[in-house]
Amino acid sequence: MSRPLVVHISGDFPDAVQPRKTRAIAALVEGTADAFEHRVYSLNRVGRTALPGAIEKVADDGHVASWTYAAPPGGLFLATAMRRVADAILDDIARRGIRVALVQGHKLTIEGLAARRVAEALGVPY
Repeated sequence: MSRPLVVHISGDFPDAVQPRKTRAIAALVEGTADAFEHRVYSLNRVGRTALPGAIEKVADDGHVASWTYAAPPGGLFLATAMRRVADAILDDIARRGIRVALVQGHKLTIEGLAARRVAEALGVPY
């Protein structure tokens, strides 16, 4: 029997863009690997002001997708950026044909904006 898949959307997961991030979210994923499958969308804000939410898919090993997204500092255009991130995640999930059981956004006021949109679109808990 396969384990339920949890999609994590986090700006605090060590990844190909910033491997020295805190290990807190990585420890959560590793510590629950016996009960759940995990797919992490690890987000890295870059301070470009043009086209908030422009995404660069830097690396993806099938478990961790390391992405950058454009957003100016101070939360300006954050909702727009997170909407575009959410839509890119939904496209990736559809392209991979994966079945998601739960979406976890690790900072409610940042990644949570994208996580809520993803969960609602998929009809799964957030």
